[in-house]
Amino acid sequence: MSNPPTKPTKKTIHGLGQKTAIGTNVVLTTLLAGAIMIMLNYLAYRHAEWFWPPNWFTQKTDYRFDWTRSAYYKLSDKTKEIARKLTKPVQVIMFFKPMSNNDARLMTDLQNLMKEYENLSKNIKFEVVDIDRDPMAAQLIQKHAVTTANTVAVLCGDKKKYLSDSDIMEFSAGGNPWQPEPPKATAFKGEQAITSAILSVTEEKQRKVYFLTGHGEKDPESFDESKGYSTISTKLKQDNMLVEKLKLTEKHKIPEDCDVLVIAGPTVRLTAEEVDLVGKFLENRGRVFAMIDPMTDTALEPLMEKWNIRFDNDLIMMRVSILGLREGITFDTPVGDYGQHPIVNKIRDLNCFFPRCRSLDAIDAGGAEASPDKPKVTWLVKSPEKNCWGETDFKAMERREAKPDEAVDKKAPLTMAVAVERGGNVSGVEVGASRMVVVGTSNLLMNKYVMEAANSDFFLNAINWLLQREDKIAISPKTPEEFKFALGPKFTMFSVMILLGIPGVITVIGIAVWMSRRK
Repeated sequence: MSNPPTKPTKKTIHGLGQKTAIGTNVVLTTLLAGAIMIMLNYLAYRHAEWFWPPNWFTQKTDYRFDWTRSAYYKLSDKTKEIARKLTKPVQVIMFFKPMSNNDARLMTDLQNLMKEYENLSKNIKFEVVDIDRDPMAAQLIQKHAVTTANTVAVLCGDKKKYLSDSDIMEFSAGGNPWQPEPPKATAFKGEQAITSAILSVTEEKQRKVYFLTGHGEKDPESFDESKGYSTISTKLKQDNMLVEKLKLTEKHKIPEDCDVLVIAGPTVRLTAEEVDLVGKFLENRGRVFAMIDPMTDTALEPLMEKWNIRFDNDLIMMRVSILGLREGITFDTPVGDYGQHPIVNKIRDLNCFFPRCRSLDAIDAGGAEASPDKPKVTWLVKSPEKNCWGETDFKAMERREAKPDEAVDKKAPLTMAVAVERGGNVSGVEVGASRMVVVGTSNLLMNKYVMEAANSDFFLNAINWLLQREDKIAISPKTPEEFKFALGPKFTMFSVMILLGIPGVITVIGIAVWMSRRK
């Protein structure tokens, strides 16, 4: 009688089951590979020169890539150069208070941007202080005198500059007033704002801006809505500049530390000595921001003509529709067109307006053929062409009865602000440049108007150009992109494919595997 068949035994390898042996081999191989990687990383850390040439070793070897379609977080070459040359530690603190989706987007965009800065320089550090949750927030807010949420402080030693959320991100105004919608992000200005702030707080010399006084000019220390310039003065201080008043009848000279002289709408004539001092200041590579109001005689007009600028004896007016029912007259002239100049290149998509402004003319501007030793005049802003004119009948103007008279009134578009430069590179020799910005009104910077539209941006850009700090206004903002997946009429079929198709395929495969094993 034959013995019953015996059950086959599992094959063994060195006394272990086959599956156990394979599993052990995988674990040991993984541990060995991990040990090799750790050893290589340690050697690379201790002996980097073995793996990279010496000139590579002095640079950072980690790289980040921006895979967004528009290179949203990619930094400009100018920013990279500035960040890599930093020798002083710069701290950037965002005082964050989440109140809306826009605030969350602002923080996210700024965090991603600051990672790029930190990757470029070990001297840049960024942190977010949650005003609601951080226990140290109250002390930091008091220390930095932060008055609004979502403020960014840029610090270097004793120098500091504060940026508001509007400095970093532009938001559209609400749409239909009867169907209000939350504002949407339209422009991300983070790189421009942060790089400018870094430049401000790391400059060796603190720039000084003097405001001329003694002739009825606007006061940089006054909080009066119609006569004060305290708001724009604060903006200058936040840009790491010193602001002082200057009375030439007492000083009898323009101080040597005067980087920019601001003449803010004198209402009475300057003396011959004062005009002479301003003229000599300009001749000696000085920088002036002059605002001359309509219907005034300041005694500066002949000096301006030497610099190829002539003031017209008019007032720019504009006919507007009031609620679509009747026509009216306004003295608050919006910008109709911007010129090609660093002062306005970055604000040409923004609104700006010039209240009670006179027009200017360039006397022999010279264009591109003008030599560097002669004043070159470039127009910055012009009035709208439609429904606008330069009124010369001031009595009718005050009665609001003015109508354009083509025989005597100036036709639009009218120039409201110009930039003048003389010097620079003459015959291959750098001789320094005299620069001046001239505007036909001082009202655009009054406390009442300066924060409306882009008036303050225009002024600060002009000051930076006068100081030859064009690098602070040369970085374009980025346009936020929204990606939406729109489902068309075939939504039902697509839904069925997603909800039933994929699980169905997996189920069929599972049944097929189960049946094959049954066999």
